[in-house]
Formats: sequence, structure tokens, C-alpha cells
Amino acid sequence: MLALTDATYAELVAVEGSILTHLPDGLDLVDSAAIPLVALTGDQLVRLAARAQPGQTLLVSGALGGVGRAAVHAAKKLGLRVIAGVRARQLAEAEELGVAGSVAIDDDSAIAALALVDGVADTVGGATAAKLFGRVKDGGNFGYASVLPEGTSGQNPTVTITRVYTRPDASKVREFADDIRDGKFRLPIGRRMPLSQAAEAHALAQAGGSGKIVLVCRYA
Repeated sequence: MLALTDATYAELVAVEGSILTHLPDGLDLVDSAAIPLVALTGDQLVRLAARAQPGQTLLVSGALGGVGRAAVHAAKKLGLRVIAGVRARQLAEAEELGVAGSVAIDDDSAIAALALVDGVADTVGGATAAKLFGRVKDGGNFGYASVLPEGTSGQNPTVTITRVYTRPDASKVREFADDIRDGKFRLPIGRRMPLSQAAEAHALAQAGGSGKIVLVCRYA
């Protein structure tokens, strides 16, 4: 079974039955623990925060991260033209996402040359997010999942800014799980670590470059 819930750094967790969904046959139970939070954050970032509509152009920053990949997948399923925002060294890898284009978000000249977009689904935050905000069309939408610098909205008051607060959605979790099973979506797992090393896992995640980390209970 899969679900998105709180306070899950434990061997046993009680959750409401209504937020649970079945794990499709063929998926690894441990690695699938990464699906709910990543999938729902990416999906809701696109649909609810960036308020993307079919036919629009959406820039997804951090597109090769877990949430970024989920956002790209959700946006493509909605019929959006997706631009992947990645580091310059990741541009070739970004082509594997099947997007309409990509941009190096660690290159100010590349950002400045980017045509205006209908919206941004930002997973990076900080100064990079503020720069990408400047590439949104008047009346567009900027959804974010991290931290947006104070004063960013002053660049263009016509752009609607919305932060995503991930909420449970059993049917959407199952949809992503089915897509993983069917080879339509890939969520790379960087490493598995025991639950007892949760603090070390957080330090690795904050340092970046470790990929998605799954904490494993002794019963898994």
C-alpha cells in the first residue's frame, strides 16, 4: 500500500484508509516509498500552483530532480509545452525527458535569452527562482515548492505567485505508480539508508547531488 501522510519516520504508522492506494504488481515496495511525496508535489505544483493549462508553455526548474521529473511528467500529460530548467552540464541528460526544450538555469545569459513563458513550476528556489520569475508573461503564473526571495513579486505584479502545499491524493499516487510500472515515468533512487541514519540522509540531501534517498526500516 502507498500513501502520503505525516510523521512517517517510524517502523509502524497509522493512516486513514481513504488516502491509501494499492501498489501495482511488479514495483519494489521500498523504492516505491518515494512515489507519494515526489509525485504529488510535482503534480500539484503544475496543476494547482502554476495553474497550467493545455497548450501553454511551462518552465520546470530542477527538472532532473525527483519533484522536477514528476512536474515534467504531469505537465506533459496535461498537454503542455515543457521547457526543462537544468544546470548547463545536465542539458544533454535533459533531452531524455522528452521536453520541447531546455535552458541552463545556472547561466544568466541563457535565462535572459529565454522567450517568455506562460508559467514556471519552480523546485529550485533562491536567486535562480527570482531570475526565472522575470521570464513569465504578464498575467502568467509562478508556482514554487522551495523558497522565493522577498521582493520577487515586485518585478511584475501581474504574475500570480502560489506556493504548493502537498496534500494526499490516493488516485494520483496510483496513477504515477502505474506509469512507473508501464515505463512511462522514471523516478531514480540515489541510495537506500537505514532509518537510524535519518539525520545523515538529510545532510546528504541538503548538500545536493545524492539523488533521491529512501529510508529503510528493519522490516522492509
